[in-house]
Order: sequence, then C-alpha cells, then structure tokens
Amino acid sequence: MESTTSSGTTAPPEHAPVAHRWRNLATLSGIMIDTTEAGVVTTLFPSIAAALRLGSGHLGVVAALGKLVAVPAGPAWV
Repeated sequence: MESTTSSGTTAPPEHAPVAHRWRNLATLSGIMIDTTEAGVVTTLFPSIAAALRLGSGHLGVVAALGKLVAVPAGPAWV
C-alpha cells in the first residue's frame, strides 16, 4: 500500500535491495575500461608515435595488435 504525504501526493514505494549490486558494478566498470583501451591508443597515438618514431601508417598496426592479442586471450579473460 502506498503512503500519502501531508500534501496529498503519494510517496514513492521503497525498493528492495538489489542482490550483487557492487559485483555487477565492478564487472561493468571492468568491461567499460577494457573496451576503451583501443580508443585511448588512438587518441594518444601522436605522443606514442613521437616517442617511438612511428609514422601515421603504423596506427592501424598498433590498434590491430590489441585485437590480435584479445582473440586468443578473450576466453581466459572472461
């Protein structure tokens, strides 16, 4: 049954606690961080290229290396 306030409006119902809320948050955070890795490499590529003396043509190779490592390591990572 919903409770009413002094102004006549109904108060929102109390929510039951969500099971494993912090574990779910940690899992989603880890996935988000893992998937943004390629974007960070692309964004920081000018600095990486200057430090390693790479040309702009190497960006695809650097981005693909992460994907190539992820393919065999993916099942173990999950």
